Amino acid sequence: MAETMYALKPVFDLDAKVDIPACMYSLPVIQSSTPIAGIGGARAICPLAVEALEARQDAILARLGQLKDQVSAYKKSIGLPDVAVASPTANVTKTADIVIRCSPSFPAFSLKGIYSMLTASGLTVHTSCHTHCTVASLPPNVQSFLPVTEVARSTAQVRITLIWTEVGKDCELMVSPLAQTVIKGETNLLRYFSRLFPTIFPYESLPNLMAVDSMLDNVSSLQWAAPRAKQPLLRTLAVNLAKAPYLAGPTLSIADLALYSCIRQLGLDTDLQPELMRWYLTMAKQLEGKSSRNRNRNSSMRKSVSSPKKADIRKTHEVEKSPKKEPAAAKKGKSPTKEVKIEKNPPTKSGKSSKKKNKQELVIDLESNNSVGAVFTKQWPEIQHIFQSGNLQKYLDSGVHGYVSEKLDGSNVAVTSKGVISSRRNILLSNPSPAELEKFKFSGVTLSKFVGGFEKLQNLQKFFQEIFPFLEVEVVLYGELIQKGTATCKDDKFHYRPRGIEEGELHIFGGGVAFEEKLTSCQIEATLKHIKGKGFSVISRENELSGKSHLVIFMNDNFHKLLKGYGFDKVVEHTQLSLVDAVNSNLVKLINNEIEGIVINFGDEILKWKGLDESYPDMFMDQVNEVEQINVDLYSAFKKVAVEARTLREAQKMDRTIDILLEKAYRSALTKMRSLEDQLEEGEVTDEAIDRFQSALEVEMLKDCHSNIEYKQKL
Repeated sequence: MAETMYALKPVFDLDAKVDIPACMYSLPVIQSSTPIAGIGGARAICPLAVEALEARQDAILARLGQLKDQVSAYKKSIGLPDVAVASPTANVTKTADIVIRCSPSFPAFSLKGIYSMLTASGLTVHTSCHTHCTVASLPPNVQSFLPVTEVARSTAQVRITLIWTEVGKDCELMVSPLAQTVIKGETNLLRYFSRLFPTIFPYESLPNLMAVDSMLDNVSSLQWAAPRAKQPLLRTLAVNLAKAPYLAGPTLSIADLALYSCIRQLGLDTDLQPELMRWYLTMAKQLEGKSSRNRNRNSSMRKSVSSPKKADIRKTHEVEKSPKKEPAAAKKGKSPTKEVKIEKNPPTKSGKSSKKKNKQELVIDLESNNSVGAVFTKQWPEIQHIFQSGNLQKYLDSGVHGYVSEKLDGSNVAVTSKGVISSRRNILLSNPSPAELEKFKFSGVTLSKFVGGFEKLQNLQKFFQEIFPFLEVEVVLYGELIQKGTATCKDDKFHYRPRGIEEGELHIFGGGVAFEEKLTSCQIEATLKHIKGKGFSVISRENELSGKSHLVIFMNDNFHKLLKGYGFDKVVEHTQLSLVDAVNSNLVKLINNEIEGIVINFGDEILKWKGLDESYPDMFMDQVNEVEQINVDLYSAFKKVAVEARTLREAQKMDRTIDILLEKAYRSALTKMRSLEDQLEEGEVTDEAIDRFQSALEVEMLKDCHSNIEYKQKL
């Protein structure tokens, strides 16, 4: 027998000796083993035995494969599906009693959706409702909250007991008081049902689980949020509704049930944006078989039982106090309530109310589905001058090299993978056709040279989507749209054309990544760390209007190579230089006004240095003077450019001043002599008369020069 079996090594040695300290007392050996010759020892494995075992296994697998094919063919012949489809209720027998305590003022409307989805899945559900003695009476909207079922409690697969009692905004769920703590909050109640019935209420199996969790947290926050914070939260929850019928995708999830219930509880159904309103009406029809808009009785019930507002008291008092206004109103055919409404918002001298109204009228891209004219919230960050940075000493001490590029003088334009073209502030086009790009003009040039750019952007979006597989990613590219001249001059004063920089081209200088989901600060930090690990220079920026953060990608070798690889040819070139070298190598160009300026980024900070087009006010001069304490060479360079720019600015001001003086002197001189127009009315004016008029005009205007040399030269 031993010769025909393959050998195995011993698992452990029973006779192994363990060294023990001498200070311990010894005990007799309890057991020992006697080795058997040829058994259990290490010996070579017979190759023939292994090959025979492999052949036997292959034969068994082949027979199993044939049997599977035969079974599949037989099932197909009798019309059965090839793969058995498991019923979502196949493993459900009976649940324990699910007891839910809920306040009549804040009913959990998601229970209606839970009931309808459970019964639609084929489960038998028994429901019962009870009112606690502390509740005097139920409002009409909850008196028949859950349908009365004919299924007996003893035979039902799911048993739900609802108790109306005052527990505040958060409902409570209890199954076993001895083995479980109370589950508080409607979102947690939905999470419990999703784990109890994972095939009916998908949750933890969803591919975008992180996004759904974030939505549920936002719904919980919505319950307790201040009035002014409710609309931003609703906009965050509705970001996916422009491309999907439900909050988390193509199918209904517990996030939809939670938000629908919260909107009904708080009475927000009268002030929803269009996408959210369509979703809300769909949910109402699906869960309750009718529209719930303007039917939030529990909201009106709370308002009716609460104390009257001060504004209402004031209105009533005003109407009672001034009865003399009523005949006038009746005489003019006006409503008395309209008079009260006018008095409600009297005009203010400060103008604050009008400013507030204008601020409220701002429409952002997230809440308008990227409509033209909306505020673009994924803007390129404002860049400060090099001499304004608080990190100059660090850059000098470390000798770090930054990425330096020329600052082109054009129009700042952003394009996104969602088909948006935006200026520095507002959206210009949304999903434009090639014909629209050919026709549309911005800053005097068409966008025809970006035809085909969106296809490249969508391919680039796929690259970043692979980096963040669990988030919905939008990619943004920022660039300078080259104009016929420059942004400040009609002429090509920086000589872009000889350098091959043509009008209408978009020269990309940076990028960005935005997320559909509103991420927390910790999540943003995690995304920053993740993308920096891929070799990109990235910072994050939060928009104050949307409350959402997006990533801003600075130019470096890795990003430059990536853009070139995806077919973007017009990418701003850059070199790596230290701070001192970057300043010294561009000093002469700035003083001679050969370039508008330079941009340098050090990975986590981006800075600029502009030349003679910058005004350099006194505040800038004070900041330049502070650099002298850090580095004399940098201070000298900044000072030279600033002084030259201010000198040029003063000369331009002087030119404008002299033009005004000459205009005044000319008009004054005409009042003291006959004009050419007057002489022309009497007949033809000779050349001698014109020369005499010109000489007399010059003499008369010189009397107003007041020894101004520039005035005389220009005259």
